Amino acid sequence: MECGAELRLVYEAGPCGYVIYRHLRERGLHCTVVSPASVPKRPADRVKTDRRDARTLALQHRAGALRALYVASHAVEGKLKNRCEKSTILSRLVITAVSKLSSTTTPFHLSICCVLRG
Repeated sequence: MECGAELRLVYEAGPCGYVIYRHLRERGLHCTVVSPASVPKRPADRVKTDRRDARTLALQHRAGALRALYVASHAVEGKLKNRCEKSTILSRLVITAVSKLSSTTTPFHLSICCVLRG
């Protein structure tokens, strides 16, 4: 910036993922993403407006009261999504197997341990 001030941006994470964060970082801007649940709110603040939220975020960010979320790279994010999908599929298979086994008349104990790799 020309006046010597440093521009720092902050926003609450939402359903759009981290597209805004990556866009700003690629242009050399400092950006912080925070969890909406971690932004301190007073009990009297029941009215939620964009203007109030922006002011609260700005003040809390300037005071250092907000903790940034980790934003994974595209490659890491892809691996995490793939791992999550594998975990979901495995969970469904286990639930199906347990329900089939529990329909038998013989009581049983079932312990399942698995490790997902890459």
